[in-house]
Amino acid sequence: MKLSPVLPLGVVLVSLSVGCSGLFESNSGRKSSSNGNEPAEAGTTPASPTDTPPGPGPSEMPTVPTAPSPGACTLPGTPLAVQTRRLTPRQYQTTLEAGLGLSLQPAELPQFQDDNPTIGLANDPQKLRITTVSVDSLYASLLAVSKRSLANVSDVQSCISATGTACFEQLIDSLGQKLWRRPVAAEEKADLLAGVASVAAASGTREDQADFLLQALQFSPNTLYRLELGDATGNLTDQELASLLSYTFWDAPPDAALFAAAQAGTLHTPGVLKSEAQRLAQDPRFPKAVAGFLWDFLKLENIYTKKKDDTLGLTPAVRSTLAASASGTLDQALTSGQASLLDVFSGVSFPVNDELAPFFGVPAVGTSQLTPQSLSPEQRLGILSHPGFLTVHAGEGSTSIVKRGVFVLEQLLGVKIPAPPPNVQGIDPATIPNLDTATTSARELLKVTHSAQPACNGCHSIIDPAGFGLENFDTVGHFRTVEKQTVPIDASGSITVGSETLTYTNSIEYIRALSSSQALRNAVVEHYFAYALGQLGDGCEAHRFSEAIAKANDSLSALPTELVATQSFVRRAPTP
Repeated sequence: MKLSPVLPLGVVLVSLSVGCSGLFESNSGRKSSSNGNEPAEAGTTPASPTDTPPGPGPSEMPTVPTAPSPGACTLPGTPLAVQTRRLTPRQYQTTLEAGLGLSLQPAELPQFQDDNPTIGLANDPQKLRITTVSVDSLYASLLAVSKRSLANVSDVQSCISATGTACFEQLIDSLGQKLWRRPVAAEEKADLLAGVASVAAASGTREDQADFLLQALQFSPNTLYRLELGDATGNLTDQELASLLSYTFWDAPPDAALFAAAQAGTLHTPGVLKSEAQRLAQDPRFPKAVAGFLWDFLKLENIYTKKKDDTLGLTPAVRSTLAASASGTLDQALTSGQASLLDVFSGVSFPVNDELAPFFGVPAVGTSQLTPQSLSPEQRLGILSHPGFLTVHAGEGSTSIVKRGVFVLEQLLGVKIPAPPPNVQGIDPATIPNLDTATTSARELLKVTHSAQPACNGCHSIIDPAGFGLENFDTVGHFRTVEKQTVPIDASGSITVGSETLTYTNSIEYIRALSSSQALRNAVVEHYFAYALGQLGDGCEAHRFSEAIAKANDSLSALPTELVATQSFVRRAPTP
């Protein structure tokens, strides 16, 4: 079969995807990590059981995870399963940029359309897939990037001007090693050169041949996926460890030093592994990668898509600026040399410009550029008070006490909430005698129309207080003390999580109580552990990791060295 010099990749999809037949899936197979609960807003009647707020079944109540008993974790844990991980959009971008030496624009990058669950983490390998929908976007991106590479990558231009196949072999070795994060094997090189020859035989120019090679290298599963398969004993190979290190701590491919250590076969040695982890932690890319984890953990990506009433002023431009401000809030909290993983929850400095000043409730700052501003600690405290976070975790036109409460409990405090009982319906406010919805707070409306029902009260007795605590912020994050113009806000409440009781009279007290709670700390650290590994792993090992980070005062710099010391970082379950 001859390859068309115009569209050579049709054959590449077949020839280079051997062994990865399960990686390309129909979009109909997408799954959601959400618990399926889409709580109704106060004063509304759920249309179906799917829309019903969470609630207990006959004998169910929310449960709080407890630490393993001292004797439960004395034996070695079960190694994690082997896995392939598709690169995240950020990792794919940094890989192409490092390999090709280009700075790529958003329009040139693919839209992977990954699942973005309400609860959970979006880097779960089960959600990072290539579907029949995203493959078209990926291919369009591939053509755009290859076209620019032909004109701007010096090694490619030199090869187009040369004669013979030697430069193509060199291009395979240099670009292949960078994009695939390992040397290209002899048989792989032979296949690629055969493709180049086929393009030439079909009257393709030198530029067509180089274009084929660029597309083949980029679209290969070796670029798109990273392996964690291990050797015959279950230990990850040095090359697998190099990618695991760099993508975990930098969201980028291995640099020359890390690649050299892998090639030397020394990276699996504990001392070398720890030394490399410490080196990567000193790079500015490390706090940026941790900020990326927190961005996902807090579901801030939904700033771009969260449906809101048109009157609230969330234009695409405002959403983009809100996202940049939220990202900047995370970054600036983590760049200090003594930064803690939890510092993002307690700062009072936020990037603000004239466009965002009304959302933060401050006067115009005199610039269109986002500039750090120290705001009143009586109205803003850490990322949980950022208008971006509050916009994401609210309803279309109201704060949605239940939605906020569920997110705080499940994601921030680790409380497991059971599914709602079937066919629970809210009470129509119009049927309640002497109830004036115009002068009744959302808090009271929720109580009388839903939470007070016997089938609902068990769960709502803890869900609702978790949402009450954010009531001083409206659906797009404006600070407020009244709603409906004159109705006073009551943001007080109390939550008991394990041995802790969090009590607060307003939203700032609530955020302060959350940020200093052991439950939130444990949730963040143990979610980071799962995020780094791409799977939940052993509960005892996650608990030991959390304890080690606590001994280091939750220092950001302790994360890499403690993580690489765990069995789950270096081993996978042996497979035939």
